[in-house]
Order: sequence, then C-alpha cells, then structure tokens
Amino acid sequence: GAMASLELPADAARERIGARADLGVAAVNGPRSTVVSGAADAVARFVADAQADGLRARLIPVDYASHSASVETLREALLDEFADLRPRAAAVPFHSTVTAAATETDTTLLDAAYWYRNLREPVLLADTVRTLLDAGHRHFLEVSAHPVLVAALKDTAEDALPDEDDTAHASGTLRRDHGGLDQLLHSAGELYVTGVDVRWPEADGARTVALPTYAFQERRYWLDTRTTDDGPAPGPADPGGHPLLGAAVERADGQGVLFTGAVPAGSAESWTRGHRLGDRTVLVSSALAELALAAGRRVGLPRVRELTLLAPLDVPGVTPVRLQVAVQAQDDGDASVTVHSRRGDADPDAPWLLHATGLLTEDDPAEPEHRPGIPEDGETLDPAAAYTALAALGVHYEPALRTVRTAYAAGTTVVADLVPDDSGTPEPLDASAAGYTVHPARLDAALQAAFLTVPAADGDERPALTVPFAWTDLRLHTPAGTVARVAVTRRDPQTLSITAVDADGRPVLTVDAVRLRTLDGPAPEAAPAPTAPVHRPPAAPARRLGVLTPTRSAPAR
Repeated sequence: GAMASLELPADAARERIGARADLGVAAVNGPRSTVVSGAADAVARFVADAQADGLRARLIPVDYASHSASVETLREALLDEFADLRPRAAAVPFHSTVTAAATETDTTLLDAAYWYRNLREPVLLADTVRTLLDAGHRHFLEVSAHPVLVAALKDTAEDALPDEDDTAHASGTLRRDHGGLDQLLHSAGELYVTGVDVRWPEADGARTVALPTYAFQERRYWLDTRTTDDGPAPGPADPGGHPLLGAAVERADGQGVLFTGAVPAGSAESWTRGHRLGDRTVLVSSALAELALAAGRRVGLPRVRELTLLAPLDVPGVTPVRLQVAVQAQDDGDASVTVHSRRGDADPDAPWLLHATGLLTEDDPAEPEHRPGIPEDGETLDPAAAYTALAALGVHYEPALRTVRTAYAAGTTVVADLVPDDSGTPEPLDASAAGYTVHPARLDAALQAAFLTVPAADGDERPALTVPFAWTDLRLHTPAGTVARVAVTRRDPQTLSITAVDADGRPVLTVDAVRLRTLDGPAPEAAPAPTAPVHRPPAAPARRLGVLTPTRSAPAR
C-alpha cells in the first residue's frame, strides 16, 4: 500500500476520490491538510492527477496503507497481540483522535479493540483540536523526533478562532539532525515566550561543582581500604530495609538515635510525587507519620503520642531529598522525634528544614473494639467526583495516590474500601513487600475518605481547604499489615479519628485524632527555586505589515 499528503480540505479530497474502493481518507490533520491511503498504484495515480490540476500533493515515503481497509487483514493478529493490555486511568485528560469526542476519553477503555481502531480508522486530528480550542486550550506541543503536524495545528487554530486577538500557539520538541537537550530547551523557550509556565528546575536541577585542583592523570585517586581481622568495621545500621530511612547512628551517650535517608527523585508516577497543593509537589503528611512510626518501632517506642506538622516537604523530582529523623530520649522514658529535610543538590552549608516534631512512647497492647463495616443505610459516595472537586480547590492526587475504590457515609463517619495491591497501581502498595511499617499511600487514603464530604466554610459557598496539622495517638496493631478498609469519623469540623483494618478485618492502625487546619485563600504556590530565571517574556502589540506576493498584497500579523 501507499499514503499521500494533499493540501486540500477533507470534503474536497473525498470528492476527488469518489466511488473508488482502493482509496480512502486516512487522516484529517487540518482544514487544508488531508492524508489519503490505499493501493500503491491507486495512490500514485491520485497524486499525479492532483499535481496535474495544480494541487500540492506528494507521496509519503512508506510502503503501507495505514487507516484504510488494508489494515483489516491484520485485525485478528493485532487483537491477539494487544490482548494483555491493562489500561489505567490517565494522570492528565486524554482526547482521542479516533472518536474526536467532545469530552475527554476514559483511558481505562483503551483496550486491544481501541488500538486496532486507532490503526484502522481515520485520524480526526483537526476535529479533536477544535474540541480543545472550544475548551479554552491555546498551547499545543507536538512531541516527536521532527515536527510534521505543527503547521496543520496552526491552520486549524486560525480557522477556528476568527477573532484576531484570540490566538493559539503550536510548536515541536526535537528536529531532524537537531536533537538533544539544547534543542529541547530551545523548544521549551519557545513555549515560555508564548506564556507557558515552564518549570525550569525540572530540566536543570543539578548544581555546578568545582573542577579538581590537581591534573587529571587517568589513574585512580582513592586509596584501597585495608581490612583487618579485628571484627566488622563500625558503620551505620540498616533499619529493616525501610524505603525512606537508610541508616541509623546511635549517639555515644546512648540518649538518642539519628536516622538518615532520602526521598528518591523517582518518576512522575511514584506515590512520593503524587500529591500537589497548588503547583507545589509535596510529600503527603501520612509519610511524615510513617517516618515517626518507623523510627519509634526501631527504638522500642512504637506509639506516636503526638506529631505536629510544621511545614510541607517539597519533592522537586529532579533530585533526591535527604532526610534526618532524630529520636532524643527523655527522662520519663519517652522520646522526642523530629523530621528534617534538605534537597540533595543543596549547598553543603544550606540549613536543614524542620517539618515535624513529636513524641514517642511505649505501646498499649489493647486492640480497638470497633471493626468498621459497610453501613446498611449509608450513602454511596463518588471518589472520582471528589478527586475532581479537590483538584478545583488546588489539592491534586495523581493515580498512585488515588487509593479509595468505594466509599459510604453514615452520619459523621465515612467507610472506604481501598484498591487491592494487584490493581495495576504504578508501584506495590503492600506494606510488607514495600518495606514500610504501614504504606503511606494507604494511610493517606483515610484522609482522602474524610475529604469526600468536605464541609463548607462559614459564610462562603466555596468548600474550605483543610490540611492535616497534627496527629495524636497513632498506634500500629499489625506491623507491615496491608490496609484494605478505613473508617474515618469527623468528631468536629477540624478533627478526625481513624481506624484501618486489613482484608480479614484485623486492625492494622488507629489514630485517635488528626487535627486539621483551614488554609486561607487558594492552595499555596511553590517557592521559587534558588536558580529561578528572572527574565520575563515582553508583551508588545503586534504590528500590521504588508506582505507583497507576485499577484497580490495581503495583510499579515
């Protein structure tokens, strides 16, 4: 088969094709950009006829006919090849060029049959772009090794936006023979000057280091470590393979332990980067509670009597965040605990940031009497709608943290069942497999369940934005247990109590109180990075020019 590009509207292209069964429209990329495909000789004749009529047409250098009836011979093979696909919910809205639907597509439906249609049916790019323009989108980025659709995107925008003051921008990423980081940054700069808020630290988060003071001699610099038979060398202890806490050092006077660790840079799909307040990516507060709980169990004080949260812990993504969890013994046998952090690329003299302080104590072996069950007269809640409502307030949960599957409300209590560990989440949520005392993503689900019924602020129709401020009496009943169900009771507008159980109903964890604090105004914005650019794109009115052509003069903007 073959394919060809034609500078002609799709309807006009269909008129030229007529009743020919060996040709068809394969893609509608723009108002004057159409692709046809079919039998090789038929496509060649079609291009020759179009060129003879003065139209711009060219063969595309491929030897197949995508988006045509020729694909039907591959149907069974493709369906079999794609049978194991397990589509997941997307982190960003997805609009399909197969259906060109007016609303975003549910990506959990993108199964083998969809991807066969994607190869068989015409590409309705122009219609999809018009849908996005109608929704208010004005910036389009073609992510490819070389831009082939940017011109069509611009044509569609100009055709759909008759108001000369309402413009859209389209650009590419890489270019043929001009790949690499320089070209990618150039493309990011093009986006920036058109008004896109580019997160520059994501691309340039590393710090500059000084050159060596000695000449490079291509010889190993470090001396080999000599070993003796005097026993194991002194060093830090590994606290049970915890993913965030890496080493523990006891104080020489026996009055405390310092745990060190890090939040890894990780991928965008990791739960550690799955929570945003405004445009700040911050670690969920349940992770700070887990750090205190894990440190307390390590020193024999597994009950967190109090944990006060002082500042969010930003997770930049481009660099790890170093952690210090300090446990300090007190005279009454309890111990204080603090959680500090510092960016991995920070200057060695940069201060550590204090995020939480608390108190650890011995455990009470008594188990909770309450075992949460689904209330018979409970109201069924919609987690998806709640996540959307929270996003409108500036609180965003990515798929790795959307662990509430079903939820029911009865009075002041919400009971929620969580997604199972084998549900296709980006990483395992089983505490024992992941190395946590209790997985922070599952513990945070209790807070998410409470926010499914957010009370309105006094005198304001807009719901109040509340965040955890303090955890009181956090007790672990089943170490490394996997939380399958949570019950959250709102004792008052600013206080929650939590009971979490496993799939068999055994208690995993209880929290006597989580105190909330209402934020004034919208969710906070991220603090500027130390290396944030100080330049701003200039705003200047466009001038009207006259462009002379061989036959006419046309205004250009």
